[in-house]
Amino acid sequence: AILVAGEASLEDLNEKLEEPVPMNRFRANLIVSGSEPYAEDEWSSVAIGDVRLEFAKRCGRCLVTTADQLTGDRHPGEEPLRTLAQERKIGNAACFGSFYAPRQAGEIRVGDDVTVA
Repeated sequence: AILVAGEASLEDLNEKLEEPVPMNRFRANLIVSGSEPYAEDEWSSVAIGDVRLEFAKRCGRCLVTTADQLTGDRHPGEEPLRTLAQERKIGNAACFGSFYAPRQAGEIRVGDDVTVA
């Protein structure tokens, strides 16, 4: 599966945090810009160049999001997971980003247009 996250989603989350976090906390494979916050949760499919992806499920997050990816230091207040659990809880999971299943292989390049359905 491919993990897709939106820059607008991170901006929205960071507005709710005392200390903003970088996108690398979420280890996304594809980062999209130009969409509304959390729009990646609602798309049924994504096309990037020749690649076709189909929505699989939202990504429930774990404690790894609380660790600085460079130092390994964990946030003492378990952020951003705590805020995600308050703002983006779906079932028992605090969600950020969505998984998509590849349906057509191809090459993706930085800056490619993303078409959603």
